[in-house]
Amino acid sequence: MRIIFSGTQGSGKTTLVNELKNIKFFEEYAFAQEIVRDLMREGLKINEDGDDVLQLSVYTKHAANLMKTRNLVSDRGFVDAVAYSRVTKSNGKVSDLTVRIGKELLEASIKWTDIFFYIPPEVPLKDDGVRSMDEDFRGKVHQAFLEVYEETGIKPCILTGTVEERLSQIIQEINRKMDSLLKERK
Repeated sequence: MRIIFSGTQGSGKTTLVNELKNIKFFEEYAFAQEIVRDLMREGLKINEDGDDVLQLSVYTKHAANLMKTRNLVSDRGFVDAVAYSRVTKSNGKVSDLTVRIGKELLEASIKWTDIFFYIPPEVPLKDDGVRSMDEDFRGKVHQAFLEVYEETGIKPCILTGTVEERLSQIIQEINRKMDSLLKERK
């Protein structure tokens, strides 16, 4: 099963992905960590300054992650890349072509993804020295996520509440998806 966690900066994706590593069910899963920080360490501009080079690099890494294994938990995915590309396009940092490429890749990847989780920005941002602390930027990215989901027909499972409540929602959605897959096989 391929599972993607999406959301704005500071929404709690990495915390949840790290918690899943401690659950026996996920022993056989590969975990793809959020890649933008690695690209930043390679010298690419991120957040509000993310440009075509960043977004195309992100697309490449997301595609590679999806093709690696059938059992994957990913901290971010193409939905994130497209949402951020749209917002940075409005700032003049990303081209129309890059946004269109991302959307095409997202639409192609939908069939490779079993569950999309979305975490709305309900917790205050914490400054970690990397993530953008701009609440206006965060709000625009959140809106872009909602638009991308609407346009693509993706119906994400929206996670809210405490870490424990979110973990419970994750397990419930995985169980629902597994029941659905079993029924399809009959």
